[in-house]
Amino acid sequence: MLFDIFFFYRGIKDGFVVNYNEHGTIEKPIQFVAELDEIEFKGEKYPCPHDLEKFLEWRFGDWKTPAKKKIPWEQEGKRLKKW
Repeated sequence: MLFDIFFFYRGIKDGFVVNYNEHGTIEKPIQFVAELDEIEFKGEKYPCPHDLEKFLEWRFGDWKTPAKKKIPWEQEGKRLKKW
């Protein structure tokens, strides 16, 4: 199982943090980066959104049920915009 949360951002716009990449932009509510916690994985600690479960629900919907197939990133969730 692969689970990746990428939380780099380059700017803030209308209450959202914005990540620009070669495909387009991803906007996430600022509340998810305003306060961070740490999560440990294989002995290493990584920053993560304070309310991780709420973020995962916002980003993926029912994230606890594995998807039957891979969905292109442009169709995965809210506020994803392709160039």
